[in-house]
Amino acid sequence: MLILTVIDAGDGIPAQILSRIGEPFFTTKQTGKGMGLGVFLARTVVERLGGSMQINSEKNQGTTVTCQIPCQSDS
Repeated sequence: MLILTVIDAGDGIPAQILSRIGEPFFTTKQTGKGMGLGVFLARTVVERLGGSMQINSEKNQGTTVTCQIPCQSDS
């Protein structure tokens, strides 16, 4: 299993936004500054490889994203 964890120490993601992260075309950026596809595409790739992505965030404590992808051996 490949486990990739990304942690930041920012402000965290508000619950109402966290509940929508990964929806295609959902963005908090200004019009013309993003399409809202980044997390959606990342999650799609991870899931197509048989893995999973979890996003955890707490106010004033930052956000942790963990991707778990199974590894296959050709032995």
